[in-house]
Amino acid sequence: MRTRIKIIFLLLTAPILLLLLVCCNSAGDMQQTTPAVTTAGTNPTETTPAGTTETGEAETTEAPREIPPVSPDMLPKFDRGSGTSDYDCGDGVYMRYIEGLLQSGFSEYLGVLEVEGYTRLSYAEIGKNYFWTYVKDTVRIYAYYCTKEAAARVIISPYDSTADPRINNNNTGMGEVLLTQVGINYESKVNGMSYILRTPTGSFIVIDGGWGGQGEAEKILGLLKEQQAGDGKPEVAAWILTHPHSDHIGAISEFAGKYHDQIELKRVIYNFVNDKIMAASDSKKMTSDYYSYYNILRRALASPSVWGSAEQVKPHTGQTLTFDGVSITITGTHEDVYPSMDKLEYMNASSMSFVMETVGNRILFLGDSTATVTKKLADRYGKWLKCDYLQPTHHGTTGGNQSLYAYASPSVCLWCVPPSRFEEYKGSDFNQYLIKNVRTHYFDEGTVTLTINPK
Repeated sequence: MRTRIKIIFLLLTAPILLLLLVCCNSAGDMQQTTPAVTTAGTNPTETTPAGTTETGEAETTEAPREIPPVSPDMLPKFDRGSGTSDYDCGDGVYMRYIEGLLQSGFSEYLGVLEVEGYTRLSYAEIGKNYFWTYVKDTVRIYAYYCTKEAAARVIISPYDSTADPRINNNNTGMGEVLLTQVGINYESKVNGMSYILRTPTGSFIVIDGGWGGQGEAEKILGLLKEQQAGDGKPEVAAWILTHPHSDHIGAISEFAGKYHDQIELKRVIYNFVNDKIMAASDSKKMTSDYYSYYNILRRALASPSVWGSAEQVKPHTGQTLTFDGVSITITGTHEDVYPSMDKLEYMNASSMSFVMETVGNRILFLGDSTATVTKKLADRYGKWLKCDYLQPTHHGTTGGNQSLYAYASPSVCLWCVPPSRFEEYKGSDFNQYLIKNVRTHYFDEGTVTLTINPK
């Protein structure tokens, strides 16, 4: 039987001439601007993924106030486990990794937090993984323990108790839900990923978007206008970005310059590595080039005349975001790859994966998760990964895991890859598993829109 939850979570807050003029004129010299950090109170909704449990306290309403930064030194000292190390998660957020830790030791750590004056805000569990949120004044500590790994991750961030109503809502709606796999222009590019979900309330969720300069931004805008049920500007409840590769964030960066004023953008959801890690990765030009998609997007999100009013959400594993009849549970981020820093030389490993649930259906998005990540997902979550729709990882090429796909056991596969390219990779054990065991497959032969029927 599916159990519904309410999870509290942490929230933070090509190069085309026209795009540059809009973003640069709006933001000036804000290349190094760090996005505002926002965090949320208790999630009031009842719409949540199956197989999880949670308890939480009622939210409180306060006037906005200035939120000071945090540092890993603010985390309480703890001498259990075989070793600890600290990690800069980016955007003013830090993590302490404790390895070789028994679950009883993790419980001791939670007790230390309470002795230090932290108040428990929420608790959740997914399988044998346990997620806790504690707050004290303007500091939030999000701690989770993974039994399979005998390790804990303790994440400290600024906490704004007024942010939750801007992020979560209990809107449900009765509208028809549509899921669109947007066809990518492969004339000069080999990869791309772009999805649009129309929610039960009529708003939209865009996932990645593909390249800039290939017509993807125009295509997304056209679909939003075509599928909107009402008048006025399409409302994009969230634009989710899995990782900062050009074939995933190029379109949103172009959109920011050309079409930002043609939609109402409420949230941008992403959890990218810090700039130092990115600068040492296969995406190093994202930080060094002022005109990179990444820097253009950062400036757009900092600019009041572009998307400065949109909430910037930096979620962590185990947290659930709920709005407009959709719940999104984060299953993995780059924080779960740490301490294997060599893996983060490739930004695919930093892909944020998540389960999206709406009208009783579950959709598993893997982005470009690598083999290391997909194995970890299978080991951690097992049968909880069961879904109706699956986006196989990394354009159906590399990084898959047969155990993960067997646990997911989808009815529909959404392959963001053209059939001609998939031919080169279809022989892998994990792809063969999907081909033989999944009833319906949609490869990228153009845009296709599916109706998600309530269950």
